[in-house]
Amino acid sequence: EQQVELLELRGALASERERSEELQAQLDTFAAERAEMEALRRRVPELEQDAAAARDMTAVERTRSVELGDSCRTLKSQLERLTRTQAELLDRCKRADEATKRLQADKETIETAMKQAKAKVAVQERQLVTFLSANEAIEADLQQQMAAVAALERRAQEQEAERATIEAYYSARLTEAQAQFDRLLEGKEGRHPPRESDIPPRDADGGSRVGAR
Repeated sequence: EQQVELLELRGALASERERSEELQAQLDTFAAERAEMEALRRRVPELEQDAAAARDMTAVERTRSVELGDSCRTLKSQLERLTRTQAELLDRCKRADEATKRLQADKETIETAMKQAKAKVAVQERQLVTFLSANEAIEADLQQQMAAVAALERRAQEQEAERATIEAYYSARLTEAQAQFDRLLEGKEGRHPPRESDIPPRDADGGSRVGAR
């Protein structure tokens, strides 16, 4: 029983010791808090100055806040304009993309048409080469025919000149014969009508044939 009591006393002593340590800790904490409160009490004027400075800073910040609010409203308005501008640009880009697609389709159509046109041109070039080859032969033949026509024209001009010469010759002879005939008529005595044998024979068209003798 004594040992039990001794154990209980030891337990109670340990408990008291723990409580004493807790109380000492609380006392230390209280002393520290009291020292901190004293320090804070000594810092009250300084804190009041800081509070006044903070109030001034608050007023300044409030003014800056108003300015910032105005700036925010301005920026919001600018942002709205930029948003509208961006929407317009996006719409333009969309229309530009659609136009680009149409242009691409037109380009492909044009390229197809150009390929077809090139094929046609190639065929026409081959036809042209064939035509030029045939034309060269025709041109040589034509030159020969033109030379023949020129020779015929020169021959016709020569014949015309010859005919004009012959006509002039016979006209002169006819004029001379007519003059001789007139002189013969004037030289007859008594101005008898000329004998039939003295009149120069005439052609069926009434022309004189004296120049042909």
